Amino acid sequence: MLQKVAKRMYCIIYLVKAGVPVCDILCVNCTVVHFIFEYACPVWHPGLTKTLSKDIKRVQKHSLKLLCPNFSYSEALNKFGLDRLDDRRDLITKIFREIKDSKHPLHY
Repeated sequence: MLQKVAKRMYCIIYLVKAGVPVCDILCVNCTVVHFIFEYACPVWHPGLTKTLSKDIKRVQKHSLKLLCPNFSYSEALNKFGLDRLDDRRDLITKIFREIKDSKHPLHY
């Protein structure tokens, strides 16, 4: 997963170097990079080690640092209205657990 993201990070780097507006780069970042981290998250998230979770967070920090070099990680998250990836994984896992209940309308 991290190798796939690393390949796509070059796209972000080239967009930054080309002078593409930050809002457009952020859109590409969310659709191309974050998508990989959230794909099948309910399946692999429970087995995620702390080291891998830190690696994922490091990638998100790096992508935000490319967009806003003068902002801290938390400031960049607030500026763009993004959630931390570990918070999003927890939320998706919680929703998945709720759907697994046979009384949930999406269960079947």
